[in-house]
Amino acid sequence: MHRSHHYPSPKTAVAANITVARWWARTIQCSILTMLLCVLTETELRARPVMDTSNPYYGPNYERAHFPGGDNALKEFIETNTVYPAEYRDSKIRGRTIVRFIVDEQGRISGITVIRSLAPACDAEAKCVIADMPAWLPATYKRRPVRSVQSVGINFAIE
Repeated sequence: MHRSHHYPSPKTAVAANITVARWWARTIQCSILTMLLCVLTETELRARPVMDTSNPYYGPNYERAHFPGGDNALKEFIETNTVYPAEYRDSKIRGRTIVRFIVDEQGRISGITVIRSLAPACDAEAKCVIADMPAWLPATYKRRPVRSVQSVGINFAIE
């Protein structure tokens, strides 16, 4: 049986006023915990792959989807096409709505959902702005177009 160096041997245990039964209990307990930890770690490693090469979201060969014209063009598109909801003009709500959507292999947008809400009308306006976007340049994995998930924040502030 493996003895942990944290506990004394049976002979020194008696000298240290620790009963032999207590010494064996601690040694067995440590061995059981060690075995349990090894089994759990091995199970966890088998259940979770380190790198899934079939998944396009991993690896150095992945390039994210882009709005045509880049990030500055995206910012300009959002600013020119976002209309502050009229029902909130008096309350002057300010903030940001974050929208998640899918860009498919052809660059088309689908699956638009709000992941951070500001107000119902602002959320609806943000979804409309995303739906009105032109086709994106799709994400690529190993130089092949693939579906990807994108998130965009849309700011609402009355000027």
